[in-house]
Amino acid sequence: FFFLKFLLLGMRRIGPLLRLFLLMALVVASCLAEEKRGRILTPTLPPANALTKWPSTVGMEGIPACDLIKASSPHLKVVTLVYPRDVAALDDDMRFDRVRVYVGDDGVVAKVPRLG
Repeated sequence: FFFLKFLLLGMRRIGPLLRLFLLMALVVASCLAEEKRGRILTPTLPPANALTKWPSTVGMEGIPACDLIKASSPHLKVVTLVYPRDVAALDDDMRFDRVRVYVGDDGVVAKVPRLG
């Protein structure tokens, strides 16, 4: 990829359309390489009948709440976070294979766990 970038920057004699085409080819090739490495996640929507939130777990201890979510949807990854301390460090990516369980300092679920 560095070779193509060098060619793009070094070739001043080619026309702007050819330069744009080569740049687009470079972007597509790098995206394909990242996807092959598993760095690009393509979101898959949950089934229509799947649970997307678990309001019954609010007030429960964190570990039994995670077990309840895992029992109802074993294909999901359950992540436990301390609320509100860990919330500021979160990224905004929407993942349909993950449930975030927010527990307070006392270990009790403080916010409704949701898919995403």
